[in-house]
Amino acid sequence: MSITLVPVTEEHISALCALQYAAFLPLYERYRDERNPAFKGEGELRRHMESPVFFPYAILEENTVAGGITVKRLGEGVYYLARLYVDPARQRCGIASAAIRICESFFPDARRWELDFPMDMEPNRRTYEKAGYRDTGEVRVINDLLTLAMYAKDVPALQTDTYTALNAYYSRYDEEGRLLSHHGQVEYRTTMRYIHRYLQPGARILEIGAGTGRYSLALAAEGYAVTAVELIPHNLALLREKITPAMSIETYEGNALALSFLPSGGYDMVLLLGPLYHLYREEDKITALSEALRLTKSGGVVGIAYCMADPTAFQYCFHRDDEGNYRIHDLRRRGLVDDHFRLYSTPGELFELIRPADADRLLAHFGTQAERLHFVGTDMCTNYMRENIDAMDEETFRLFLAYHDTICERPDLIGASHHTLDLWRKR
Repeated sequence: MSITLVPVTEEHISALCALQYAAFLPLYERYRDERNPAFKGEGELRRHMESPVFFPYAILEENTVAGGITVKRLGEGVYYLARLYVDPARQRCGIASAAIRICESFFPDARRWELDFPMDMEPNRRTYEKAGYRDTGEVRVINDLLTLAMYAKDVPALQTDTYTALNAYYSRYDEEGRLLSHHGQVEYRTTMRYIHRYLQPGARILEIGAGTGRYSLALAAEGYAVTAVELIPHNLALLREKITPAMSIETYEGNALALSFLPSGGYDMVLLLGPLYHLYREEDKITALSEALRLTKSGGVVGIAYCMADPTAFQYCFHRDDEGNYRIHDLRRRGLVDDHFRLYSTPGELFELIRPADADRLLAHFGTQAERLHFVGTDMCTNYMRENIDAMDEETFRLFLAYHDTICERPDLIGASHHTLDLWRKR
């Protein structure tokens, strides 16, 4: 079963209204609620499509309209699952549960989700409780036959804090400009060189966390079919502005932890060149990597970028802050550096920092599913001498790149690289 959600367009309206009528009419006959959605037609759906607070989606099963789901924004970070319906012929097949998970992933700023349903509808209760919703204890009496149970789900603060921090950071940071500089070109060129080793003509590529599209757009311009998923709306808007008619590229706003709207085994190569920078819990890293492997064909390649810890210790922890104090003392007081000089991060620090042993441990978790092809330091010593590198003439820079290529896979040096690329093959 392949379930996807897409924003409602004119081509969906007729089918959705017919399914809405079929799904809700039995409830009208049971409860006699005159506001029943069975009697809400195309006019209401079009109003929702044009509203800034309603978000109607068509639920597709294998590209066939199987139902609909509508979200209403109640306030900052608070969303209401206003309507969910599935073709009666397809009910009790897991479509509703899948649609809820996918829909929630479209709203990473959500702090709280709310919904209601007839309190005597036990199948609804089981579906929503399975999705993590809990009874608030409140009810709403509609008439003598119908009482609604009020349910809600609070999103962990770490998720919303992470989204808020990332949205603020990437709305002002010029990531693409960094990659275009001499020192940024080292990372970009090295990453692309290893990507090209494993691309065949006609390959389908998925980039999760595509940012403003530096890699996705370049690969699409080379003729590959690319799907780009990005969490931050600002980045996604910049990416979409640069797509040309000649490019075969699909774009989605989405979360690396919840990609069930994409087909399993649908891609020859899956790239995560940013998401692991901002996942602070081991279980979230494993979830993101599990999703990437699910989406990769057998024999396909997964590329994962990490930020490494020791370069930050070298270049940040033992330097002074704006008040002239060495940062290491405050970081230790806050529990962000331990006695073994392992570095820890929260959304406030933005970047999750690992050592090579941590990358090895993640690979070992998937030992039966994946094998390592390369572990590469994509910028190595570049960021320690970026001003010098940015000032190099082209001939000197060419020689520096040649030197970089000779050391970028040396195990004794990789931990000193600011950025690394871990290439896996799916078994």
